Amino acid sequence: MEIPNFVPAFCNAKRAALVMRKLIIFALLISSSLGAFGGDFEEANNLFDKGNFADARITYEKLVQRGEWSANLFCNLGDTELRLGEPGRAILQYKRALALEPAHREATRNLQVVRDQAGSHVAVSPISEAIFPRVSLDVFVIAATIMGWLAIVLLVRLFIRRTAPAILGFIFCVAAALYAGTALWHQHREVSLAVITRPKPVEARLAPADRAGLAESLPPGSQVRVLSERGEWTYCELPGKGLGWIPSTALEKVRIVRS
Repeated sequence: MEIPNFVPAFCNAKRAALVMRKLIIFALLISSSLGAFGGDFEEANNLFDKGNFADARITYEKLVQRGEWSANLFCNLGDTELRLGEPGRAILQYKRALALEPAHREATRNLQVVRDQAGSHVAVSPISEAIFPRVSLDVFVIAATIMGWLAIVLLVRLFIRRTAPAILGFIFCVAAALYAGTALWHQHREVSLAVITRPKPVEARLAPADRAGLAESLPPGSQVRVLSERGEWTYCELPGKGLGWIPSTALEKVRIVRS
């Protein structure tokens, strides 16, 4: 009489139980972190509604420091900075909201309103701003990847047999891949964007010294592109397309580097 071998079944059951345990622990960690985010976010919103803007800012910034980012978080933080008389920092937070969600309506509207009120200097939007839609960076990554692979497949097919549909399809895929790639490059340039955060105008200098010649006077919320840094000074491309040195403490990059 053959004795059944239960070892494989037992091992499989043990492995399944171990995997299930890990999944449960992971789910608990996710739910607890979401709960913490929801609690702090709601607390900050309540403080804002009560007019306690200083404490609301502290609570919002705790979420930012923990890396629990969302477009709504930065938009609300921008509203808070505005109530505290910091138009430059408000514009910075609206820009951060739009970096996460380019089509965020409230952040877009508030950004324009505050820029107009503060008289912020922003470089005239080039044609590329109108050509490329305000969508997530991931959309262009996926589009460039798919179209690139399709172009390769159609190119291989063209070596085997040339047909009009294959030629047209290849041309379309190449054009679409180039478009998506150019859009990626265009959005990648925003990594170097920075905003003047001081509540008063800042003077950009022709050299990294307080007594150097004036390059441009920048109201709060003005947008520059960081080129390099030297000690307490940052070399930037200015809104007027000139170049100048700005005190590093007077500006802050839109893109936050995760620690």
